[in-house]
Amino acid sequence: ACHVKPIQHFGDDNVKNGIALCKIHHWALDRGAVSISQDMNLLVSKKLNGNKLFEYFTSFENVKLFIPRNSASILSSQNVEYHIEYIFVK
Repeated sequence: ACHVKPIQHFGDDNVKNGIALCKIHHWALDRGAVSISQDMNLLVSKKLNGNKLFEYFTSFENVKLFIPRNSASILSSQNVEYHIEYIFVK
């Protein structure tokens, strides 16, 4: 699981601050190359580049992420806002 609001930024280990990602997308979220919109779609930084850009990132841009059925497990909108504001590279 990946912290949406990093521990270094006083994020916590609560399920509302975590999302399950593969290691490539986990790394990208940690570094701000991708983020999550308030409507739970994947955002991709316009500054991201590379030869696998489409295969790994832009093909998933604006795709809705899986939203848990249990409302207690849904990402906190405050953590999502924090990631967009302070981590995501716009």
